[in-house]
Amino acid sequence: MEYVLPVIGVLMAFIMIVFRENLGDALGETKWIHDHGGIYTWVVIAAVFIFLWSLASIFGLTHYLFDPFRSILPGKANYFL
Repeated sequence: MEYVLPVIGVLMAFIMIVFRENLGDALGETKWIHDHGGIYTWVVIAAVFIFLWSLASIFGLTHYLFDPFRSILPGKANYFL
């Protein structure tokens, strides 16, 4: 059961890359997104992040990869990494 969500994340990232135009058109484009690369670029960045997080979850590497962020996040936010 622990591998179900990461596999769904990998599939979702693939679908986000394939259908980035449709997804970008559905989300729309605000001024700050237009100034920082456009909606299609941000959809690809989100898909890559979801893909890498899913792979790290599948192989059990989330604690090793995200340990540097523990010193930045305050309090109970460390529980989620």
